Amino acid sequence: MTVLSGLLPVLLGFAILHMQAERALKHSTEQTAEEAVRQFELMLDNTALAARELVPLAGQSCNEIKLALREQVTRRPFVRSTNLVWDNNIYCSSLFGEYQEKIIAGDYTEGKLLLMKGNLVTPDTAVLVYRLSEGKQGALSTLDGSPQ
Repeated sequence: MTVLSGLLPVLLGFAILHMQAERALKHSTEQTAEEAVRQFELMLDNTALAARELVPLAGQSCNEIKLALREQVTRRPFVRSTNLVWDNNIYCSSLFGEYQEKIIAGDYTEGKLLLMKGNLVTPDTAVLVYRLSEGKQGALSTLDGSPQ
């Protein structure tokens, strides 16, 4: 009985410590997950804002507006490149200036997001492309998977 009365507080102490550690771990995990979601939403918001600013410029000469594309890349965190689209053809890029590439709207999830393994500039880095289209006008903004 003496041994049992001596071990009972120790066993209860271990049980309480285990419960507290589990609760602290759960709380920390929830906070980390919430922060990850917040960061991802911030990245998507910045790409969407960049595209929204650029769509009205689609159709204008690339020489006249390429600085506007580059401005979005420098002003918006996480945005790595921007492109203007006319009738599903990329014709102006923040990286290359005048540029020609056909895009297939069906490749984009719900017409808006495309996850690529890489691109010309970063062939080994995942790239997420946000597409905004209004009639023939369109804009793409890209974020890549490399850390800041």
